[in-house]
Parts: sequence; C-alpha cells; structure tokens
Amino acid sequence: MAAGLGTRLRPWTLTTAKAALPFCNVPLLGYSVHLLESLGIQDWVCNLHHLPETVEASLQKLKLPHQHVLFSRESPKILGSGGALWQMQDKLQGADDILLINADTVFFPGAATTLTDFVRVHREEGALATLLTIDHPDVGQGFGGVYCRPEPLSVLGMGAAPAHSSAIADVRNSPGESGGGDEMTVYDTVRFSKSSIANLVGLHFTGIAILSHRLLAKLPQGESNLLYDVLQQAIAEGERVVSVKSQNSLWYETGDPNSYIRSTKAALSLLRSPNNFVGQFFQQVLHRCDPGWDNIKIDSVYSHQAITEDLQVDSAGITLIGANFKFNQRCRLRGFNVLHRHTHLEGDTQLEDCVSVAPCRIGAGIHQGQIFPFTPVIR
Repeated sequence: MAAGLGTRLRPWTLTTAKAALPFCNVPLLGYSVHLLESLGIQDWVCNLHHLPETVEASLQKLKLPHQHVLFSRESPKILGSGGALWQMQDKLQGADDILLINADTVFFPGAATTLTDFVRVHREEGALATLLTIDHPDVGQGFGGVYCRPEPLSVLGMGAAPAHSSAIADVRNSPGESGGGDEMTVYDTVRFSKSSIANLVGLHFTGIAILSHRLLAKLPQGESNLLYDVLQQAIAEGERVVSVKSQNSLWYETGDPNSYIRSTKAALSLLRSPNNFVGQFFQQVLHRCDPGWDNIKIDSVYSHQAITEDLQVDSAGITLIGANFKFNQRCRLRGFNVLHRHTHLEGDTQLEDCVSVAPCRIGAGIHQGQIFPFTPVIR
C-alpha cells in the first residue's frame, strides 16, 4: 500500500511520496520489500496515487529481479485501504491468500519465526483476515485500536525471552541477547475503535495482514477503510478476524517529524546490539537497500566513504553517513544523526539528532532534532 498523501510529514512529502522517503538512508518501502523477500513472495501489486513516479523510481533502484510487480493507479482520488483492494481485485484473482503490508511500515520481526508463525496461524484458524499486532500505550488515545476478546485462543513460543524491554520503538530500550523466539498470542477480534473499549484487549495494528481470497467479494465499490468499513461489517456478519500479538517485534512510527526523529534514534540504537535478532534484521535491510553503508566504521560512525579526524563525533551516539558527504573542519556531530548522500555541512556547524532526507547544504549554527532540507525544492 503506497498511495498515501503523507500530510503529517509535509513539506517533505510535497516532493516525495512518504513510501519513498528515506528512513536511515533506506526508502521506507525498502523495509516492506525486505519483509516480502524474506517470505519468498514474488507476485506483488502496489497501489499508487500521490507522486507515483517517486515510488516507482525507489522500487527500480532496489532492483527486484525475481519479483513480478503490477501497479494499481488510483485517480482522481485516493481510495483508502479497502478501496485500494477493490480496485486491484482483478490483479489478485487466483490467490488463496493475500499478504497486505503498508509500504511505509517499519517493522522488525522479533525472531526468525515471527512471520512464518503469523502465516501459519492464519492458515490454521481459517479466518477471513489475520492482523499482526503489538502492544502500544497510545492505543485508544493517539492511535485507533484493534479490540479483542481477552481470552487468548492460543500462545505460540510461550516463554520466549523478550529481546528488548518493550514492543514500542523507543531510544530508551536496551536490546539484549536474542531469546531465540517470539511469543505470539492469538486473539479473536471484536471491533475496531479510535477510543478505548472496556473489558477488551486493545492492540495496535502494524499495517501487516493476511487476507483470505473470500474478502474480495465483500469489498464495497469505491473508497473504503479495510478495518473500519470492510472487516467491521464482516465481523457483524459472523466472519472471524484474528489478531496475532507479537511480544518481541518492533514497530516504528514515522508519520510526523517528531516521531520520525525519535524512531530514527531508536533504530540506530539497535546497531549497538549485534547479537539481538532485531538488530541483525535492521543490518540486513541496510545491506540489502543501502549497500556500502558500513564501508567505513570508526567509533560511532558508519560511512560510505573515509572520514577524516577533523570531523568531531560524539561517541555516545551513532551516525550514518551517505556517499559524497562533505563537511567543514569545524563541524561536530552529537547524538544520533543520519546524513543523506550529497549532504554538505557548511561553516561552523553542529548537528544533534538530525536527519537529511535529500541532497542538501546545511548552514552554520547549532541544529537539534531537525529534518533537512527544511524547504524541499519543487521541480
């Protein structure tokens, strides 16, 4: 699903679709691509609406020699998650099940078995839809929730040691050694709501679901929301929708500038935990989508190119530097930073917890918690 407008990330999404914006120097859609590749799925359908050429260009750069990719273009208006499936249903005919994933989802599975167990649960339960979920403190407040009966249907991998302190991406987490598994709790879904519902378990939908082919016949014509319109009505008609809660997986919120910066810091902190599965998965994505990201490793800096000692770097943080980076000798990097290729630091510059998402020049001064370039050039 790559048609979204990304309104909360403007002005950067005025020139690049959100799915094509970089997160840790990897297009957001690259994380979904790696998940699909890890499951061996080769037939893809991608919906497009806002700045579709930027999504197509990002996919081309990732090189997909074994995948068959079809595009479903939504025009003149965006159709929503349910409407997207309605429009592309002719391209989905013949499939027993459909794996749906939001192209801007940054999800790191908690174990090597997380996704395969998720698929297995869907097939064993025979549900109309199976949703991959996590715990999140903002369910029913900042986020809408998936609300389930409190009695679990089953628990897979029970007793697996948590790989980190919480399923929510937060820089305060301190991932440890991988427990080798992921505890997955299976629930019956009752309803979807943007406010809390008493006596039900509220979970956060990660943007990943498996849908039975039977769902295609239930899609209303035109625009609709998959959860609130299609699946809610299906539940009312007696269909089963199952939620699988992953204990050890990480999901990253990137929908607004503050969340984008926080999630960047959280993801970079995983590079300090090479024996943790989610940290290993993150590095796999970087190798797959940004080859050369760790050509040079000096203290807390990972760079495509050699960096002279004139660049002052805070060893307590982590910085990713893209190709063709330039800087002035008086530049300093503090905290967690990601610098896109062709980023040029000018003058007496200090960055702390900053990200550049496109080639740019960053002027002198102290910059903290900012995304550059602040005003993208519209071509």
